[in-house]
Amino acid sequence: MYEKIALISPYVEVELRKIYWKNVGRFKKFRPKRTIAPKDDVSWDQVVSYFKQNGIINGTLMVLHSSYEALQSSNLSPIEIISSLRSLLGNEGTLAMPVIRKYKNEPPIEHSLNIDLSNTISTYNPQVSKIVTGILPFYLTKEKGAIISRYPLNSMAAIGRLAVPMMADNIIEDDLPPCGRNSSWAFCVENDAIVVGLGIDLTHSLTILHVAEDLFMEEWPIKNWYRKRVFDIVDGDFYKRISVLERKPVWGCFYYAELNLRNSLRRNKILISKNVGGVAVDIVHAKKLIDFLRLRNSNGYPYCIPKKYYK
Repeated sequence: MYEKIALISPYVEVELRKIYWKNVGRFKKFRPKRTIAPKDDVSWDQVVSYFKQNGIINGTLMVLHSSYEALQSSNLSPIEIISSLRSLLGNEGTLAMPVIRKYKNEPPIEHSLNIDLSNTISTYNPQVSKIVTGILPFYLTKEKGAIISRYPLNSMAAIGRLAVPMMADNIIEDDLPPCGRNSSWAFCVENDAIVVGLGIDLTHSLTILHVAEDLFMEEWPIKNWYRKRVFDIVDGDFYKRISVLERKPVWGCFYYAELNLRNSLRRNKILISKNVGGVAVDIVHAKKLIDFLRLRNSNGYPYCIPKKYYK
């Protein structure tokens, strides 16, 4: 019912999102699960074959968003799935995943849509800070040779040929956003990553789309887009205090027309969606996605934001 109404137009979807977030305590229990559960046992061999058909081969840079819950019936462990993907990508390829964290002193998102957190100092330890993006990313961080970004927001982990340069310069400057200059996400766009969703709705998790706003901040039409955050980065003997920019949660919660974006990406053949071997598979080519979004940057797409907030 929600989806049918939301897809009337992006503006209708935004009004529904506002109702939800203004009453999140009441509606939160009705929020659907993001995992797309398989109806039958998953055939991992069919999934790998489909990847090959879509250009995911030796040398590919692959960014994976996943739900292991949707893959469990393949009878493969997280380590076995990661091993299979690494074999597919070969010695010249790179496997990357989001390892996004939750910090103890952060208020719940519904209580922090517009608040100033610039005086709150959070501690990020890439080795131990809690990962909230699933089991596969957690196991990837434990792989020998895995590199984890020291940037504290929308962090990534990667293994393979491009893992070191992907993370090398992530925190050499203050006051940069998660997907902007020197970020792992911008690196993935520049190196034409293929972004994959397994067992999820990829549009909901498509962090890389924020490269279109963060890397091209001078083009972005909305004022007061970011708030400042401060983190202590602690990684073994390494320590650095850094200030970063974070998109204010209110923009994404209230104004992100997610379902309409998903349909638009499918119509324009940016997003390929198919059930393969019993599991939902979504594929996006990063450069193609960012080119598509940048053509619409002047309107703040895919957000539907009133003009009173424009620069």
